[in-house]
Amino acid sequence: MRLLEALLARRRGVVALWLALAAAAAPGLLRLSVDNSAEVFFVRDAERLERYRRFQMDFGRDRAVRLVVSGAALRTREGLTWLGDLEQRAAALPDVFGAAGLWRHHGSDRQEQGMPAWPPEDPEAFWAEVGADPLDRQAGFAVGSGLPGEETATILVALYNVPARRQEETLRRLEAMLAPPPRLGSLGPETASLRTAVVGLPVVQRAIDREVAAFARRLLPLLALAAVGLLALVFRRPGAVLLPLVPTGVSLGIVFGLRGALGRPINMVEVLLAPLLFVLALATAVHVQMRFRELRRSMDATEAVLHTYREKGWPVLWTGITTMAGFGSLAVSGVPPVRSLGVWSAGGLALITLVLLTLFPALLALVPEGSSRRRRLPLVRHDRRYDRWAAARGRAWATTAVARRGRVFLVFAIVALLAVTGAVRLQRDTNLLSYFPAGHPVRSGIERLERLGVGAVAAEVVIDVGPCAPFLTPEGLEALARLGDSMRREPEVLSVIGAGEVWRSVGSLDELASRPELEDLLTVLRTRDGRQARLSVLLPMRGFEELEPLLDRLPELARAAFPGARVRLTGRYPLVLAALHGVFATMIASLSLTFLVVAGIFGVLLRNGRLTVAALIPNLWPVLCVLGAMGWLGVPVDSTTVMIASVVLGLVVDDTFHTLGRFRYEVGGSAISALQHTAPAHLLTSMVLVAGFGVCGLSGFVPIARFGALMALALGLALAADLLLVPALLVGLRPPTRGAEA
Repeated sequence: MRLLEALLARRRGVVALWLALAAAAAPGLLRLSVDNSAEVFFVRDAERLERYRRFQMDFGRDRAVRLVVSGAALRTREGLTWLGDLEQRAAALPDVFGAAGLWRHHGSDRQEQGMPAWPPEDPEAFWAEVGADPLDRQAGFAVGSGLPGEETATILVALYNVPARRQEETLRRLEAMLAPPPRLGSLGPETASLRTAVVGLPVVQRAIDREVAAFARRLLPLLALAAVGLLALVFRRPGAVLLPLVPTGVSLGIVFGLRGALGRPINMVEVLLAPLLFVLALATAVHVQMRFRELRRSMDATEAVLHTYREKGWPVLWTGITTMAGFGSLAVSGVPPVRSLGVWSAGGLALITLVLLTLFPALLALVPEGSSRRRRLPLVRHDRRYDRWAAARGRAWATTAVARRGRVFLVFAIVALLAVTGAVRLQRDTNLLSYFPAGHPVRSGIERLERLGVGAVAAEVVIDVGPCAPFLTPEGLEALARLGDSMRREPEVLSVIGAGEVWRSVGSLDELASRPELEDLLTVLRTRDGRQARLSVLLPMRGFEELEPLLDRLPELARAAFPGARVRLTGRYPLVLAALHGVFATMIASLSLTFLVVAGIFGVLLRNGRLTVAALIPNLWPVLCVLGAMGWLGVPVDSTTVMIASVVLGLVVDDTFHTLGRFRYEVGGSAISALQHTAPAHLLTSMVLVAGFGVCGLSGFVPIARFGALMALALGLALAADLLLVPALLVGLRPPTRGAEA
């Protein structure tokens, strides 16, 4: 307490120092950005990343989108003219590596020779020729639309690896080229209309970026408003509402200002750092403030602060440590965004704990003294009806729980049993499309393209046969084509693009040499020395569990076709799947680590085996219940829900620490009296937490909505355990000694 007394003696300086730090960090907030590119999720596996790096060096980038055009106008010369012009304009954009489609395959070579080859004189004959061309079919340049009298063409646009903002601008320009659908010459309205879309993994990334930005722009302010509204209902004074928001705002400002200054963008996982830190800082501050204002009625500000922190200091400290363990355990994850969230949240919680142990007591000590005859305490004066109601409810619930311990244990045990049977049903979800609700434009665009037989993502199979250079010969190219045929027979494969398909489209090395556009295509499908070739296997956008058998089978087929060759499987989408595949292991590892830390802290502080078990049970129960609910409701473990178990366990110990903090001061160890005093803070902080995470549940982005709804459910269950199970478990137990004060 001497340290706290020294701090309070310099209270104004402490407040000024923290506000100066927040001001210094503020410019970094303007530099925050969003990035959900595939590379963000790559597992830092040296071998896999080296394979991908070598692939890019040998064959170029695999970052691409497709421009999809459907309509009857494509069966006219006017429509084909516009399609060729679209392909050329797309290829001319600054951040586009190249574009390939029907114009490049069938028109560019003759145009270079001065022949009027585009648009084709006879569109009907042209589409018949396209339908028989193996390259057009496998590359998806032309696919059936599924409607009579219509055609669908796609243009493959390869993008440079540029920052998210420049990629966003390129996608915007491509969409501007497509929309609104053109009115083509004298064609009638029905014939002239075209349906267009831009589809691909970069489009999915952009959609996730927008959902993350929308969450930060719309829902985070709503979260703050909900919290302020709840505080206003209880505290009734603007100053009292503002008081806990100051340390919360200072902490978040420093954390996110530092992120911006370091150039660390936000992704769909790390965006949860903001609501997590906000509600955690606010809830702990409210616990302290509720006790302070109770003592402030009979003491001056400094004395009330000292008494408050004598009781609440160690719960604040140890709550911070256990919550840091819960979040910090996520650092064991193999998924980089989850690991980064664990590191930044642990650091943020350390900062919050320091702020609540230094800045907050200094602020409380600055509460005006008021008058001896008239109590003018503008920051703490309040309507005590809530306090009396909540205290009465706490005492009543605790009394009922103590009187009917057997029934309480039975009910909680039955719910736990049901939760266990649900938890064994947990499934993983690594499908990026499931992150968007049904009917979302990005999801429906990819699903439509896949129904037409064209994949938006690919696995890259690289074959290295050594110095014999067979891929410069007709025999080697035909062997590649036959390998492509065998791969196409595999379930889930939509199409295969390789040098063999280019060879089959002409059937002669002399003609191949006379077609510059095909030679350009070959440079990204085989190396110039003929030693290596690449097969791009176009896949539906599915999860790891569905595609894993295929991803294992593709290299086996290549080795069988080319005995002795070195075969590598790589690509952006397989690397993303490899990262998401580890989410289940992450949940188990982080939960186990959090449990060990929490159990160890309880054991050290309580020094009583029965009391330690009594403290652990009500904290493990909501974790088990939320996992069971996920199993029964079919909510899978994904890149955000993977954090639920360890975060809930690290979070719900907050109320338990504050209850034990009061319990240790009760004469005779009265759990009923302890709950009577802590119930107002428990109820208010639980409402703040549930409201905060409930707001996340309103997000239109499925992972964030799942996380918010599950957290709100878990915290509601934790409150029930605190009010009923904790007093029932504490009956007959002696409180811990009053050591370890802050």
